[in-house]
Amino acid sequence: MWYVYATHAKNHLPSQTLIGFDTDHFSEGTVVTVDEVRETGVKPIDRVAAINWGLYDPVLYQLYVADTHRRRRIGTKLIHACDIVQVAQGSDKFIYGGEQVTELGKQYGEAWVGSTRRRDPQIIMPPMD
Repeated sequence: MWYVYATHAKNHLPSQTLIGFDTDHFSEGTVVTVDEVRETGVKPIDRVAAINWGLYDPVLYQLYVADTHRRRRIGTKLIHACDIVQVAQGSDKFIYGGEQVTELGKQYGEAWVGSTRRRDPQIIMPPMD
């Protein structure tokens, strides 16, 4: 999987996004800009995963993995990729979350029980599919 990275500093909740693609356009783990991916012809609908988290406070806002790619540890891979982005930006904070989740997110969060990154779910949202 390779990634497109974008920031959304002017959003109501300033955030950053990694979008994962499973094609041979770039090497595994490569992070490219939106402009670089435009040159390939790859479209946003071709994504297999995406993660969105706070720009100034690394709270997880959204984690998505296409149903064809679930149960392959891609969500965990995205979280680790976010950590690398955080460190590369000079931050000493890692992504955390779990207060607002879907049912699938709640199940995913159970694997993180005991982690300082996990918050107990407070709100269950409708599915993202």
